[in-house]
Amino acid sequence: MDGLERTSRGPGACITFIALGLAACGSPSAETDAGPDDAGAAMDEGVDAGVDQGPDDLGVDGGRGPAWEGPRLSGQFLLGPDDYDAHVAKTGAGTAVVHFFPEWLYAVGVGAATLDPTTRVEPRPLVEGELAFLDFAFRPGTTVAISWAMPLAVFDVPAAAWPNVPTVRDLLSGRYDDYVRTFAREIGRLESDVMLTMFGEFDNNAFYAYGPEGLHAPAPDPDVPAELQVPVAEDLRGHYGDPTVPDGPERVRDAFIRVIGLFREEGVTDVRWFMYGSSGFLGTTDEDRDEELTPVLEELNQVAFFYPGDEYIDFVGKSLHHDGLASLRARFEGAYAAWGAVTGRPFFSPEFSINEGVGVASRAALIAEEFGTYFPSFPRFAGFAMVDQDPVTGDDTFGLVTLGGEEGEFPDEVAAWREHVVDAEGWAVVR
Repeated sequence: MDGLERTSRGPGACITFIALGLAACGSPSAETDAGPDDAGAAMDEGVDAGVDQGPDDLGVDGGRGPAWEGPRLSGQFLLGPDDYDAHVAKTGAGTAVVHFFPEWLYAVGVGAATLDPTTRVEPRPLVEGELAFLDFAFRPGTTVAISWAMPLAVFDVPAAAWPNVPTVRDLLSGRYDDYVRTFAREIGRLESDVMLTMFGEFDNNAFYAYGPEGLHAPAPDPDVPAELQVPVAEDLRGHYGDPTVPDGPERVRDAFIRVIGLFREEGVTDVRWFMYGSSGFLGTTDEDRDEELTPVLEELNQVAFFYPGDEYIDFVGKSLHHDGLASLRARFEGAYAAWGAVTGRPFFSPEFSINEGVGVASRAALIAEEFGTYFPSFPRFAGFAMVDQDPVTGDDTFGLVTLGGEEGEFPDEVAAWREHVVDAEGWAVVR
């Protein structure tokens, strides 16, 4: 795969990430019992923008924020070490972005079953082998999007072990400042464009960051068995920071501010920070949220509660795992509008999959419609990272999602991808 070069058939083929105009946003809140230490003056100084170019200079989409400049970013959400090579072999081009998860607790392929619920678990260093996992991406022309994911109750951590793993509240207290600084220095040594976030779907982390200890949920989750439920908080506000703002989202917001401030103190200022919600975040139908949880989440999951400000974040968005176009519209359009009401930052979907008909029928028509006409009609949409797993080595825990089918039985899907992404005007790929 050596010698690949990022190309685009549209205008602005040379992609440069620009920190758009910066607006001041407040400092992190303090815990009512033990607030975060001062993460340093760098948090109040703003990003080194590099280019003096604010939203007013970029053109506005109906007052909803600046349009994304340059070609949109094709991307791949990597779930296995061979996914990228398999994608290039069948499509003739790599994606402009690759997204993967080196989590706080687990190496790639190691899961929650290894945790001892009676023992305190501390975050592990970034394993050198995980960077080797992305050797192909560390070259000019490719951007590596890294979800450096904090632990998440139920999904990553058994309920019994939840009190013994690093939490957002621990991070805000300063307990993991040295760990963050070490990771920042590791990232600073990478010879690649880097996008970085600290949560895989931040609204899920916020859901388990309520109560005085930041270990509670705002309501029972109807999709979780009773024995795995995290305790429910009695009060959703008042245990942290601004008493008018829900504690979970406010803790997540301030976690971004603290970590980015520590990165800046270490001189790592060329990272592009992104934050994204789950597929159900700001969904507009019951398809996206269990009916029992919808009223609770509509109250708590407001963009303004989570967003730290343009001086900290470069891309916003959410996961878009969906079935057909109706499902995509329900999950995307409300979130696109809600983000646009708060910030002009471009919208990026780091987890993207088309699940309708996987392994049963061709998705070629959906690929053509979504990438050929639908997304280009949203000026702030900057790109996506799509699941395309290698059918031989792919992790089928949640079912394989493979472009063209597990046995190549849907070649029209690959042809549609080539026509509407690889060879199309306005999408960036790597050749």
